[in-house]
This record gives sequence, structure tokens and C-alpha cells, in this order.
Amino acid sequence: MTTRLTLRCHSGQNTWSLPYPTASLPLNAWYCHCSICRHVSGAPFVAHLGQLPISLCESTASPPATSRAYNTSSKGRRYFCSKCGTYLATSTPVGVKPEQWFACVGALELGSLKAQEVYKFSEHYDLASTVDGGFARWLDDGLPKWVAWGPEEFHFPTEPLTPARPTSGAKEALNGACHCGGVTLELLQP
Repeated sequence: MTTRLTLRCHSGQNTWSLPYPTASLPLNAWYCHCSICRHVSGAPFVAHLGQLPISLCESTASPPATSRAYNTSSKGRRYFCSKCGTYLATSTPVGVKPEQWFACVGALELGSLKAQEVYKFSEHYDLASTVDGGFARWLDDGLPKWVAWGPEEFHFPTEPLTPARPTSGAKEALNGACHCGGVTLELLQP
């Protein structure tokens, strides 16, 4: 028996039907806290779904005309809707075999299924790139928190990776930027 999930952007311009053997549910999912995921999404972390059963296009070298691909690193290529900007999926870079695809959990439509029937979160990854542990420090979900990628790395320490900055009478600023650096911002403390 097969269960079909739908990966869809906000505008509906990009829609993929994902066939999974029903017996394979719930699928493995994880939270990524790496600087790339945070910068391309504008969120404190991104939830990813384990390897997709199909490729979203014929090849990572030729994404669908309705989406845009962005090579974020030597390890990954991100896909966004060209109309609404929804971050849809990640793949291995062009030329890397076998091609692997991972969906953004936030772009999944579950239909009548409940989230816990479709996916189960197992871990938090790449906390080191947040410098101080980022948002994961406040998530008390009992999941392993890895400094880098995977169990070969050690668990995230209970103390922040870097000490907090001393406060002074001066107002502090929070700086932010997109991954490519084309947009930057500075938020001043009131």
C-alpha cells in the first residue's frame, strides 16, 4: 500500500506528489540549525524530512522552470519557488551521485493524516554554526543535539559554546543577513 504526500509551495506553482510505502511511515525527520538553513529560510532552524522516494526533477542540473536552485555549499543545493519564494527542498550538488533529495517539512501537505503518522523528529544537527547553541538551547524535547552532523560527533554541551557578551550601558545591535549577503539588517535595542 502507498501513501501519497504532497510537497507544495505557498502559491501552488510547485506541487509534487511523493509516494511512500505506507509501512515506512512515520519517516525520519530532523531539525537543522546550520547557518545556511537559518539564512536561506529566515527561521531559527529548518525541519527536514528524510530522503525523498523520487527526484523532484530529471536532474539536479535542471530544476523545474517554476523553481530556482541555489548552490549553498559544496554539500547542498536548495530549491525555492520562483513566484512565492517558498523553500521547498535540498538536494546533493550537481554531479554528486547518487542524487538525494530532502523536503522541508513546512512545505508538506498531509491531507487527512496527522503529523505524527507521517514523520517523527529524531535529532537536532549543526548547533556549532549558531556559535552559542541558538534556539536549540530553549527546546526541551529530549532529542539528541549534535554539534556538527550526526552521531559520530559529540552531544551538544549543556553550557553555551561561547560565553555571553558582557552588558554595558551602550545599546547593543542584533545584526542579520541572508546567505549570499545581498540583504543585511541591524536591529537596535530600544
